[in-house]
Amino acid sequence: MRSPSLASAGVTERAVIVSQQKRGQAAIFSMVTEDGHLRQGILPNRRLSTMKGAGYLRPFSKVYITLGTKKQIGRELHYLQEIQQVDGISVVSTLLDSLENIAYTSIAGELIHLLFSISEGERELFSRLEGYASAIDEKSTRIATIILGWQLLEIGGFVPRAEVLLSTGEEGSLVEAKQAFWKEVQWATGRVVPISEAFQQGLGNILTYRWGEGKLSGSESFWKEGEELLFSFSESALGERLKSRSFLQTI
Repeated sequence: MRSPSLASAGVTERAVIVSQQKRGQAAIFSMVTEDGHLRQGILPNRRLSTMKGAGYLRPFSKVYITLGTKKQIGRELHYLQEIQQVDGISVVSTLLDSLENIAYTSIAGELIHLLFSISEGERELFSRLEGYASAIDEKSTRIATIILGWQLLEIGGFVPRAEVLLSTGEEGSLVEAKQAFWKEVQWATGRVVPISEAFQQGLGNILTYRWGEGKLSGSESFWKEGEELLFSFSESALGERLKSRSFLQTI
């Protein structure tokens, strides 16, 4: 897998933190910057405990971050840039005391890594993540993750654009593309029961949902179906099981 792109050293960028990984003497932080790139920064443990603003280096916190030159701590980390400065904008408080919320945001982070680790930059990705980061501090993290997951698949090219799924009628190229997509989902997920008309009609609204503009309505059965299809279709499309899904199932 190609490594995430490098930022210009010494330039401060707005970013959403995606994940943190401990690695020996350091911590690796993945983030999506305002230009839509998935980047990684490294911070030695000794600086992590003393750096001003380090408390904002949590999943889906919004920050201004400055990455420096490449830092090598261990042979496999030679391409990572050291984090020089962090100025916090907001932190997600709902992840402090809920394992379920942590599991769902971990799934979101894992999808971002799998879909965009070799991306050339998707500006739409950053705006969606900013909206998601705000939503999970105020609304259901589960439903927000279902919405974001399908939107990520659309940005990544695994789901047709909303206009295809919202197309009506019985003929035309858009309708044919929509029908082909739902056949693909049915086959890829190994689903015996047909996908409900409600979800087929509702997915287009999920893709066009603008974060911060009210609640997206749907019954519990709608969201349950959307979650099951999201996980199974993502795993089929990406060719690997979501590790965070296993964590969610243990809660």
